[in-house]
Amino acid sequence: MEVDFLTENLTEYLSLLGKIIPTHSQIPILSSVLLEVTPTDFILSATDLEFGVRISIPCKIAGVGGVLVPGRQFVEILSSLTHEKAKIKQEKDQVVLTAGSGSFKFQVLPRDEFPRLYEEKGDKMGEYSPAHFQNIFSKLIFAVSQDESRPHLTGIYVVKREGEVDYVATDGYRLSLKRVKDASATQDAAGMIISPRLIGEGLSLKGQNIFLYIHKTGNQAILESGGALLVGRLIEGAYPDYEKVVPKELKTSIKLDREELLRLLKVTSVFARENANIINCNVTLGALHLQVDSSSLGEAESKIDGEQVGDDNHIAFNVKFLLDFLRSVDGKTVTLQISSPFEPALFTTDDDPDFFHVIMPVRVQE
Repeated sequence: MEVDFLTENLTEYLSLLGKIIPTHSQIPILSSVLLEVTPTDFILSATDLEFGVRISIPCKIAGVGGVLVPGRQFVEILSSLTHEKAKIKQEKDQVVLTAGSGSFKFQVLPRDEFPRLYEEKGDKMGEYSPAHFQNIFSKLIFAVSQDESRPHLTGIYVVKREGEVDYVATDGYRLSLKRVKDASATQDAAGMIISPRLIGEGLSLKGQNIFLYIHKTGNQAILESGGALLVGRLIEGAYPDYEKVVPKELKTSIKLDREELLRLLKVTSVFARENANIINCNVTLGALHLQVDSSSLGEAESKIDGEQVGDDNHIAFNVKFLLDFLRSVDGKTVTLQISSPFEPALFTTDDDPDFFHVIMPVRVQE
């Protein structure tokens, strides 16, 4: 095995490889990076059995083959190299990495027992520009549940409807729904739940279009962009009927400047932290009044003017949920719509009419 390549072609992918390699693994082979040289490609692969990365870069091939090298050390050496030409050559039970004036020899293991990342890609579910991928999933990923006792809520649900695709995330206290028009989509009642880790790493992919593949038989989802291929698992379980959660009839609406609301909430949250993160929101006379009572700290109040439609109303929220939502969107304004202090509230943005965010209220004593 012998191959020449430019280190700059690997730079953007090294963090992906580095994050997946465990510091200490009960399965030693998972601490390795698989190096493969085929007649057409130089490929680096790593996996922890839950998530896998396969990187392919341009190269000049002098000899084919494949071996395992110590993962963290190999990636650390590559990360320290400046943009220069490099060579990897196998010499018996060692691999020699040469770059510039440096030469690094790594002990190797046979590749036979390294797990296959995937058997096949499966069906193409979607194609996204990096900006489109970011626009969809950055508004969802913060809302997935961290509760492993409810695994079906720990992923992002993707389901095809007639002429559109729904992307959903919820932890039972809030819900994000992004609806994307797709003329080729036909009704599919099944849907699938994708690992948020796969989506999170996919958000780091830049430059080229991102393709999403689903292999239901293998219980896997795959993201591919340029030379990077990411493999994650599908999460089993029945996803809740999310459409029932999105409120339809709302009595009060107020449109607010997003950045100003975010600023006021950050300040008020200092007091809310001492009050179980609860913040009271009162809509009256064309303004949203924010109020927090803390028995140990005192009281905080602030007001933001807006465009009110409908009745005066009030509701209480977990302020962290409000901050998470406002940080995930880019619109100039957001609209808060509520029906009562005891029913879910709906948030929308001026720049994305197909995105809906629902937050459950906190019940407080009057």
